Amino acid sequence: MSAELVNGQPYHPVDGAKEDVATFAVVEIERNDARNSTREATHTLPVLVRRVHSSEFLPRPFTRTVQLIICSYLSVLCCCFCGAFAAEKAMAAKLSRDKGIYIAAKKHARRAAMCIIAAVISGALIVIVVGLVVGLTVRRK
Repeated sequence: MSAELVNGQPYHPVDGAKEDVATFAVVEIERNDARNSTREATHTLPVLVRRVHSSEFLPRPFTRTVQLIICSYLSVLCCCFCGAFAAEKAMAAKLSRDKGIYIAAKKHARRAAMCIIAAVISGALIVIVVGLVVGLTVRRK
């Protein structure tokens, strides 16, 4: 039994493959592009997507993604603009987590939490300022 020579070395099918054969090739339609820079990681190898518990990438007071989404919807009551942005970022965090892109999920969740805090603070300031203005105008009359 004679062994084949590949690049001057004996070729053993058990040990390795020929060097001109690609071991992993990404289909053209599933390659990264400008719109989705992580497509190769999420679509071509879904079995390698590691499932991470929500508490690992959410900000501290939140333990589940649903809690972040509910708080973002409640923050719309305090301040419409900040609350709407928080709801958008909370949903983006959920979608990124479902795709397996945990860095993006962590970024979106952090921004959603900051917007929730900003919405609550600005809502409280609006209530205080309106209360003071109405209180001062009623006393003068």
